[in-house]
Amino acid sequence: MGAMMDGELYVIGRSKETLSYAGRTISPVDVEQTVLAAVPGQLSAAAAVSLPLRDSSEDLVPFLELSRGVDEEATARLADAVRLAVLRDFRIPVPEVYLGRRGSLTRTTSGKVRRLGLAAAHREGTLGRGFRPVVRTSAQPGPVRPGAAGLAAHADAGPAG
Repeated sequence: MGAMMDGELYVIGRSKETLSYAGRTISPVDVEQTVLAAVPGQLSAAAAVSLPLRDSSEDLVPFLELSRGVDEEATARLADAVRLAVLRDFRIPVPEVYLGRRGSLTRTTSGKVRRLGLAAAHREGTLGRGFRPVVRTSAQPGPVRPGAAGLAAHADAGPAG
């Protein structure tokens, strides 16, 4: 994946890691920046992963590493803040959020998060003890789930912004 700026082509990510939603292609890095900004100082890292559903649509699932000293009691509120930020900025519902201790995200030798590896581990049920799903608080409304069409049914949502 790349972008043109001032006549120059810049490589900005792997096309296999992009998120497809409502006819839009979204860089996981953009989602990760939104997530980190939503809860400043509470996360050491984030990975936005696209997980295919049975009906050929996709779900966006954030995997978050907690910073040291974050209160475990605050994790549900933190996950809700992430859900709301992604919905606000990208108009994408987030059905699942996973939290892990610092160092839970697997990385390449150059320090890049292995998003495809996370997706495979989730699909195969081999995430291990490093991550746990966070239950939505009762005050947080659930994401709009458009029946069997998944994310693709929100085509009328248009681009965020």
